[in-house]
Amino acid sequence: MIGIMMTTEDGRKLLASQFPKVGAHGADWLKTHEGQLEFAGNGVAYFPSQGNDPACTGADCDISSICQTMVQGVDVVGNLAKVAAHSPDSRLPARSRASGRLGGCGGKPRTRGNHQTLDYWGWQTCTEFGFYQTCDVGSRCFYTQGINLLSDMDGFCQSDYGISRAEINASIAKTNAHYGADRPDLVHNATRIYYVNGDVDPWSGLSILPPGHTEQLPTLEVSGASHHFWTHPSKPTDAKDIVMARLMIRSQVTYWLSEA
Repeated sequence: MIGIMMTTEDGRKLLASQFPKVGAHGADWLKTHEGQLEFAGNGVAYFPSQGNDPACTGADCDISSICQTMVQGVDVVGNLAKVAAHSPDSRLPARSRASGRLGGCGGKPRTRGNHQTLDYWGWQTCTEFGFYQTCDVGSRCFYTQGINLLSDMDGFCQSDYGISRAEINASIAKTNAHYGADRPDLVHNATRIYYVNGDVDPWSGLSILPPGHTEQLPTLEVSGASHHFWTHPSKPTDAKDIVMARLMIRSQVTYWLSEA
């Protein structure tokens, strides 16, 4: 629906009136590919799939409260605007880094401007991992499809570092060969690795998921958990699955240490 709205003058004006981020730029911003990419390429509102905190107290600050907002009535775009208004950067110019945009994860792996901390990860995507989350037409991506393309995601490798797409592909293949990809036991006879993932963690797609391959490479999928939530300080609000995950991890590591 937002993709359609961005194609008309009235639709763009309505989005500018509903979403502070668009209003800060002006409706005509959505005529440009850059504007559409920044606003809707990775979702239009922050969704904490990588850092959900059920103990938060603000409006629309965790997955549960956002879901409650999103199922109210039939005005889905209006509901999105409500969530976006409570997003951390709701009134600031949009940023490329958007690993928690509503509906999942994605975004360019770097920042622009004076603060360049995330460029370390950007460099690694160019030279080791890839991991460019696109939203192609005809895919299962639930953002506005056809906006966030591979050229938008990996173009900085060439412009900033002089690394071509062919070199990126070669580096990804080299990384998979070095670590064994999803079968380190076959490539390196790897043992005693516990693959623990939350089922709402976008990064879990790159991990080894249940069922595990061998007794020495067990897996665990934690229901309702975001990115490595079991490593966070314990809180009374922790779900029982998080508490159980901590116990299982401790038990598994203790067992392996006892074998030493």
